[in-house]
Amino acid sequence: MLKISARFILLSNMGEILGDLEQIQRLVSDVFGVERHHFMLGSDESETVGHHSFSLGMMAWLLHDRLGLAGELDLEKILKYALVHDFPERGLSKDTHAFASPADRALKAEREKREIAKIKAEFAAFEDLGQTIEDYDQMLDPEARFVWTIDKLQATVFGRMDNWRAYMDSDISYDSYVTMMNKIRGQGSPHLADITEEIVSSCIASYYDQPTA
Repeated sequence: MLKISARFILLSNMGEILGDLEQIQRLVSDVFGVERHHFMLGSDESETVGHHSFSLGMMAWLLHDRLGLAGELDLEKILKYALVHDFPERGLSKDTHAFASPADRALKAEREKREIAKIKAEFAAFEDLGQTIEDYDQMLDPEARFVWTIDKLQATVFGRMDNWRAYMDSDISYDSYVTMMNKIRGQGSPHLADITEEIVSSCIASYYDQPTA
């Protein structure tokens, strides 16, 4: 029986593959340029989804390694989630930050559901992409919760490193900040409970808008 190698199939479909690569490059370019409500360190330049997603992936990899989670959480799945978790923000100039009003957050969720459906349709031949985005959106497994937690921690760690400029710029009060930190404590990954508590406690103690005695 004639065996056809995967390489032969790839070469015989090179035109199609090139089109697929260009399509994914357009998607990445559209998504990674979306600005976030943080500044790059030492600059007035906005952090982008690209900067954030790369930082998130590296932090997730580091923590997975440091905590010895190889037998418990799938690193490949974690890194895929980190790469695509903000793909539903495609088409925006700036993201909707975590401290937005409930109405704005609801609109964000509705818009992202529609964008996920569009991406799944556009990349029907790359089924794993759409499924990964959807699985993360639905918090389908412990790996998704792990990435969600680090997503939130990355923002607050980055804000602290930048002396809370983004939080001052958006006028985020101490009480609002503590409420968000308590959400991370309550909804975060159990694999990160101790680290979350240490980071959250440290950041609350150093937050710029400390209550007066």
